[in-house]
Formats: sequence, structure tokens, C-alpha cells
Amino acid sequence: MNRAERRLKWLIRIVGIVFLLAIVPAVMPHCWLVWAVKHVEPDTRVWVLLSYLARATSGLVVVIGGLLLIFSTDVRRYAEPIRLIALLSLLPPVLFVIHGARLMTRRPGWFFWYIAADLTIAFLLAVWILVLQRAVAKAAAAPPAPDS
Repeated sequence: MNRAERRLKWLIRIVGIVFLLAIVPAVMPHCWLVWAVKHVEPDTRVWVLLSYLARATSGLVVVIGGLLLIFSTDVRRYAEPIRLIALLSLLPPVLFVIHGARLMTRRPGWFFWYIAADLTIAFLLAVWILVLQRAVAKAAAAPPAPDS
């Protein structure tokens, strides 16, 4: 196992473990969700749609975290699904730049900057995974060095 492969394996593992923490908002009591929403957007009503979206999104993040932990066991064998997750992870930051730009006409609150930072980190992690994956593929394709 080369250096890039070890780094990719550990990066994917760390991201997977962090993603598993999304189990908390997926199963938290409704009163916690109401408190969190009121803290971020005080005038927002927490009804069925908001509760469903928060829990479904958190549940999907947990599933992706579990898959990443499985994929980290063999980054060469699972290269395609890892690449797919990394490429799909580039989509939300790009869409936020496109659609979030109109929010900049007003003075954005603190939560806007929290989301922007979160999506920036997601973008950088996805790029890092793709770069490491390319290094792993390049090392795998290189002929073995002759013994001296």
C-alpha cells in the first residue's frame, strides 16, 4: 500500500466517522429540532415538511458515512463508488454559489456564513479525495521498480 492509498483510506474513514454523527439529528426529539430551528431562524415554523427534510437529510448522511467506512477497507476495489461520491459532493457547493449569490444582496446572517464554510470544506474534501484517488491509480498503473 503506497502513501497516497493510506492517506485516501484514512481521509475517507475520518469523513465516514464524522458523517455517522448525523445520527443524532436524525433521531433527536422533536423539541430539540424546534429549539435548533428557532435558534437559527426565529420566525420559522417547524412542521411536518421541515422535520421530514431535516431527518431525511441526516439519515442520508449517515448512510453515506457507513458506505465510506466500507469503501475505506479497499480504496482500489471501491474506486468508482468513491469517485462518484466525491463528484456528487461537488454539486451542493456549486449550486450554493449559483443560488446563494442572490442572498448576498441583503446582509447575510451568521448561519449563511456557517453554510458557506461547511460547503467550502465539503468542496475541498471532495477535491482532495479525487486528487488522492488519481495518485493511487497512477501508482497502481506504474510498473514496479526493479530490485537493485
